[in-house]
Amino acid sequence: MKPPVLIIDDEKLQRELVSGFLKENEYPVFEAGTLAEAKTILSSQYIGIALVDRRLPDGDGVEFIKDMKQLSPHTVFVVITAYGDIPSTVKGMKDGAVDYIEKPVNLKHLLEILKSSSELLFLREDIKKVEEVA
Repeated sequence: MKPPVLIIDDEKLQRELVSGFLKENEYPVFEAGTLAEAKTILSSQYIGIALVDRRLPDGDGVEFIKDMKQLSPHTVFVVITAYGDIPSTVKGMKDGAVDYIEKPVNLKHLLEILKSSSELLFLREDIKKVEEVA
C-alpha cells in the first residue's frame, strides 16, 4: 500500500495537477494551501509523505518542516521550490527534509522521489516496531 501524501502549496493549479497525478498513481492524497491547513491535517491524519512548498503566504516551508518534525515525527518531508537557491535547500535538508524538487514539477522525477521516500518511511516504521519489542 502506498503512503498518504500531503501536498502543501498555495498555487491551486499546481496543487491540483500534482494531486491528480498522484491519485492516478494510486496514492491517497490530502491538499493544503497554507501552513495552518497543513498543520491541522498533520495533527489529525496519518501522513506518510509531505510535499512542502518553500514559500507560502503564512510562512516558510522549511521552518514549518522543522516544527512539524515534533508533531509528526514519522512523516517524510520533501521541499518543493521555484526558488532553487542552494542555501535554503541545504537548510531544508538539515531541518529534516529528505529531498527537494524544483518547480515546474517533473512528474516522473516526483514519482522517483516518492518511491525512495516511501522506502525510507517503511524502514523507519520497521525500526520503530523493533524498538517497541526490545
